[in-house]
Amino acid sequence: INEHLMTLYMLTKQLNLQSILELGTRTGESTVALLLAAKEIGGTVTSIDIVDCPEAKAKVASLRLTKYWHFIKDDDLLVEWNTPIDHLFIDTSHTYYQTLKELQKFEPYVNTGGVITLHDIVTHPDVLQAINKYLSKRTGLQLYKYFNNNGLAVIFKRGRK
Repeated sequence: INEHLMTLYMLTKQLNLQSILELGTRTGESTVALLLAAKEIGGTVTSIDIVDCPEAKAKVASLRLTKYWHFIKDDDLLVEWNTPIDHLFIDTSHTYYQTLKELQKFEPYVNTGGVITLHDIVTHPDVLQAINKYLSKRTGLQLYKYFNNNGLAVIFKRGRK
């Protein structure tokens, strides 16, 4: 994810994406990039991961970013969600089914003008396949693809569902 951290930070900061939902935390690299942007714009990051992510928690604490962060240990598809999202970042199981279900569940909460980013579209083709399937039934979503560093999809949400 290293080569995409600045993109995540820049999109969040420049577009003033204050309500950030991260699906998949692992060791916290993307978490920190999102939190640094959130801190600058008065935003917050909620991260959901199926495991406890102690390394990420330690990084966030050492950088004094905990007041901008809410961590939920759970399966994101089982978490009750009804909160608007400005930036949805997905980096979870990399399976077609999971990615498609995450898009179906969370994209409706992404505000117009918001962004959805997904990592690993090159190394895990199922992720890009799920994105393409989801987008085939939707309007108002514009996809851009980065092919470096395992790939990153950036989807801008414009207009109606």
